[in-house]
Amino acid sequence: MHKYCNDIAENSALIQSLEMEEVFESIKFPVRKIRIKTSAVLDTPVSYGFLHPVIIMPKDLDINDKDTLKYILLHEYMHYLWKIVSVVVVCIHWFNPCMWLLYWYMDKDTEIFCDKKVVQILHEDKREMYARTLVNMALWQNESKILANNFIKKSMLKERIVMIMKFKKTSLVMT
Repeated sequence: MHKYCNDIAENSALIQSLEMEEVFESIKFPVRKIRIKTSAVLDTPVSYGFLHPVIIMPKDLDINDKDTLKYILLHEYMHYLWKIVSVVVVCIHWFNPCMWLLYWYMDKDTEIFCDKKVVQILHEDKREMYARTLVNMALWQNESKILANNFIKKSMLKERIVMIMKFKKTSLVMT
């Protein structure tokens, strides 16, 4: 799988547009520059790489809407952060078989975790637009289905949308 992903990343075209740079800079990622590429092989945005992170966008995806692009980049960035945290935890607790099992099961919860983090970053009035972006991506993927992804599963998508719309920011101080 790693070789397949690496081949896709290496054979993807680097996106170098002013609009993309503006959106990327507006997000203010605290991590070093993440390269953004496009590939005709993928039907869903993917984050890849640990030391040299890359976000690969489907070639046919319309990225002219800056809000949609921002939501996609934020979501994929959260995947990257989640990957860093999970790998570090597994490296520290490599001797614990429960940790490896947990790492294996985390894949299902990754999408919901990323959605929660994106919703925490966005203003409350942007939640609906983010949820619509997920639905539009699922519809777009069904039209151009090449690689299967759990993102397409209706029950998973429904669970994610419900979580996004019911999400409440919590504070440290209880009133």
